[in-house]
Amino acid sequence: MDLSNEIIILIVILVAALLYSKRNKWFGVNSIEITQKQTEAIAFYKREFENLSTKELIRKDNEEKLAEEARIAIDQLLNERSANPNNFMP
Repeated sequence: MDLSNEIIILIVILVAALLYSKRNKWFGVNSIEITQKQTEAIAFYKREFENLSTKELIRKDNEEKLAEEARIAIDQLLNERSANPNNFMP
């Protein structure tokens, strides 16, 4: 390979890296939006599950078809209950 081919390959690699790094911005999704939507989904599931018993939460956590955010909400609820067992009423 001569120098001009190496320069062309380097330019192609740099353009590909630039395109890859900007893909989310161009398609309207960025990491802040994803994190915010995930946080909102977790809060939704926590509200939905907060009145379930600990056994029901564990049983629900073992279900295969459960969104990642729902599993996180269950884990947070179980952790909160184990940290403050006297505060849980149902």
